[in-house]
Amino acid sequence: MARKSCSNIKRILKVERAIIEDHIDKHKWCKRIKDSDEAIIDFVQEFAWLMREIYCGAVCLDRDNCEASSELRRAFLDDISDGEIREYIKCSFDDKDENLLRVKLHVIKHGISTYKWLNKIGTYEDAVKDFLQKFGWLIFEVYKKSKKEESNGNRR
Repeated sequence: MARKSCSNIKRILKVERAIIEDHIDKHKWCKRIKDSDEAIIDFVQEFAWLMREIYCGAVCLDRDNCEASSELRRAFLDDISDGEIREYIKCSFDDKDENLLRVKLHVIKHGISTYKWLNKIGTYEDAVKDFLQKFGWLIFEVYKKSKKEESNGNRR
């Protein structure tokens, strides 16, 4: 039976905090924000939704048994195949790590149709490229930090 609430909140927050700490100075510079607290708030407002989507939908080891992430596990595309998107990712970003490629594919499948429509992008290939150029670094960071947590034995 699936759990109704997440038992990995501490892990998610630890991963998110590590990403924020690693990138907050760049974020402050890019956004021309001087105050660190203001920059953290802005970073969270801009990226927290995606960090959770990546972690809960594609990286968390307990995702298959967690009802809290059930909506993030579903990723259906009616008008393009997984294989086509996978090829766009591989060709555009030369991914060698199959697990990272799986995570990217899952995250993209979850919202690429909406992203393509919202940004008025003509093709899925262009939408995938655009999405990964904007957010590929974050997918990699969540993946890398969660693997580090896993290897440190911080399963819970």
